[in-house]
Amino acid sequence: MGSRLLLQTHFLLALVALVFTPAALGQISARIVLEPSEIPFYKQSFLRIEVEAPVDAEIELPDLRLIFEKERLMSEDSGVTDYRKEPLEEGRVLITETYALDPIFVKDYVFAPITLKLGGGEELVLPVPTLRARALTPAEEEAVAFFDGEITGGPASTTRPLSDRWEFWAVVIISGLALAVLLVYWFLTYRKLRLIEPLKDPWEVALTRLIALAERNLAKEGKFEVYYVDLSSILRYYIEGRFYLHAPERSTPEFLEEMMETEFFSDEQEEFLREVLRLCDLVKFAKHIPSMIDVEESFVKVRSFVEETIPSEEELQEAEAA
Repeated sequence: MGSRLLLQTHFLLALVALVFTPAALGQISARIVLEPSEIPFYKQSFLRIEVEAPVDAEIELPDLRLIFEKERLMSEDSGVTDYRKEPLEEGRVLITETYALDPIFVKDYVFAPITLKLGGGEELVLPVPTLRARALTPAEEEAVAFFDGEITGGPASTTRPLSDRWEFWAVVIISGLALAVLLVYWFLTYRKLRLIEPLKDPWEVALTRLIALAERNLAKEGKFEVYYVDLSSILRYYIEGRFYLHAPERSTPEFLEEMMETEFFSDEQEEFLREVLRLCDLVKFAKHIPSMIDVEESFVKVRSFVEETIPSEEELQEAEAA
């Protein structure tokens, strides 16, 4: 019985060694490392090719950028994040090439094996680990929703609470009276303005704001976070005004969940909303730097979405009659 258990243990160790031992061909050994292999969709993972070989060996590493760009894991203007060639003992060298991967979809990214070209026409085929981009856990959703408040903070105050001071309540009362006066003034003025100028339709507001956003040239100045905050706001407020969905107040996962319960959008429009809102979150929360192609595509797709969903004259007449 003990011999059988020992034999099974050796067999399992051999399997582990087969999976994790670098592939080797002659004096050249290589492997691909993915760290981490499972991440939330808005975070970053690093894929590294490691090759150990003699100093004079001819080795041609593959360019994986097109593969990652096709999977929307890397922008088209980004490249290898790090390339190193470090000398080892006994006339050998360690070559490493690292790619930064930025998933925006919740899915398993499965890649075909890659081929390293060696001198003499030989090749070395390496398997590529699977990258799993998962949805947010409840704790991560809460951290994203309250990004600043969850990370920042400090020791509790030891001073006297403001609610125990009469000055505080005096300011509250005076501020309340002032606010009441302003509300009355605004209400009366607003009623007059409505008689003079009708409210604009949500698609007119969205298209006007898109034109203003384009004229600010935020992306060309490197202000990607401000750009995507404004673009996301335009899209969310348009959806609220056009379809009566509470998009501005909800997190992206909450809005996408509500969207799936409606029949307002086509499959293509639902896929667009998932992609653009997650890209906006990626730029806002994970400090992702998009390419100019991504920026232009996002703008064009948002504008096209607004134009495609403008109601027809018949729909407007039915809405007014209702």
